[in-house]
Amino acid sequence: MTVIALEGMSFYAYHGFYDVERQQGNHYNLDVSVGIEDYSSFEDDISDTINYEGIYEICQKHMLEKYKLIETLGVQIANDVKTRFPSILNVNVRIEKLNPPIDGDVKKAVVTIQM
Repeated sequence: MTVIALEGMSFYAYHGFYDVERQQGNHYNLDVSVGIEDYSSFEDDISDTINYEGIYEICQKHMLEKYKLIETLGVQIANDVKTRFPSILNVNVRIEKLNPPIDGDVKKAVVTIQM
């Protein structure tokens, strides 16, 4: 299997369970990796692989929306990636919400969705 990944995508977005989170926003980091059959083409043609620009477009689209739960955000991204690229065998989405608004010193809340 070949793995293609975008790591360290950074967004300012308005996700959160509480109204204040959806109004003020927060910083998020996002990693997405996909598995495909072993890449063995000698053609050097992007149509023989997954164009990661398309993965970024999907992530950007969903980061512009507002979700109460980052779990839901991750599932939506994973589903859209699999729909757009049917040759994908699996997809992993990792979302980090930096400095979540809880009563304590927490660097980030992290959710990983694997499909």
